[in-house]
Parts: sequence; C-alpha cells; structure tokens
Amino acid sequence: GIDRLLQEGKIEALIVSHEHFDHFWGIGSTLKHCPDIPIYLPEGFHPAGLAFIQQQGHTGSVITVPSEQPLVLLPGLALASFPMSTLLQVHGENVLYANLQDQGLTMITGCGHGGVLNLLDYARRTFAGGEHIHAIYGGLHLSPLEDWDNQRDEIVKALAGYGIARIGCNHCTGRTAVEKMLASGLPVQRGTARNGSQTDLFLGNGDVLDLGQERASNP
Repeated sequence: GIDRLLQEGKIEALIVSHEHFDHFWGIGSTLKHCPDIPIYLPEGFHPAGLAFIQQQGHTGSVITVPSEQPLVLLPGLALASFPMSTLLQVHGENVLYANLQDQGLTMITGCGHGGVLNLLDYARRTFAGGEHIHAIYGGLHLSPLEDWDNQRDEIVKALAGYGIARIGCNHCTGRTAVEKMLASGLPVQRGTARNGSQTDLFLGNGDVLDLGQERASNP
C-alpha cells in the first residue's frame, strides 16, 4: 500500500539513512509515485549519489541534516545525522527519534553503523525524556556476517540496562545477534516470515511493530 499512500500525498518525506546501495538505490520506485517528495540525507553524501537521485526524476527539495545538532521535523520527531565512515567510502548516517506520548522515546535506524549503544546514549544526552527508551527499530549492525565475539556479548548485556520495552530489529542485525538477544531475555519482536522473509526470528516483509500511542509530545 505504500504506492497508494505516496500517490495520495499521505507520506510527507523520504529519509535516506545512508549512502549504501541497498538503502537508497531503489529510490526510483518511490519517485515514480511522488517525484517531488522532500528527501532528507545525512552529511557526507557524494556528488555521484546526489546526481543519481536527480537522474531518477526527483523534482523536490533535498535537505542535508547537519551533524552538529538534531533537526526537529515536527513536535516530538527529530532526525540526527551521525558522522561515521564505513565500507565503500560511505560517510554519515541518519537516525530518527520519536517521543511517543505516555510511552517514551523510540529510535529508528537504517543500519546503526554508529553503534547501537552510542545512538541510545545520544538520546539520553540530547532529548528530554531520553532516559526512557520505549523502543528501537531497524538494523542494529551487530552480526551482519554472523560473526561473534566477547565485545558483541557485552553489547547484548548492556542493552538489558536501558529498560527497552520493544526491540524490532532486522536487516544487518544478524540472526546470530537476534538469537543471543532472545536467549538473554530482551524483548525482541518476532516476525511471521509470511511474505518472503527467510526467518521469523525478527520482523520482516509485511510485519508491523506496534508501539502503542501514536500521538507525539514535544521532545
């Protein structure tokens, strides 16, 4: 139903987390339904990436999120650009933070290359109510290649100290990481694997992460 929502103008903006191909090279499938949709990019996008967006028929505004401070999109919703460098000379990643009324903060990542604990600690330092993280969703980049070591064990243990009520993880989190998180008692939301996803360990195609109250309060 995303195509219909785009056609009806019910999606206000497109946020690109970072410049890796699997996170924005399919952008043409969005732009054919809504070519003038505003696009938010992190700092560090290469000229070739910007040119690709234009070549796909984009006619709207492109907003680069500064890394110095979060960009408030609307009351209770902020976008932060984190400096980082990773494979294929990719620099910078956007992370979305939403303050849900009567719930607390929810963090939405693309890959979380900046480190899930760093991104959570940023919320604690930056946002009112950041000491209560209600949920996290997205790629957590713990074991994308299914490798494991003591440092990753310590990250899983540390996550238990944030009091997170719901963890919706997928993509580069890795099956090994999710298995470890489930074994440790973390509240990982299982998927259904009903629409082509290869596992029900975590949320996949067509699955929904229910975060309770949908109204937002001021950060």
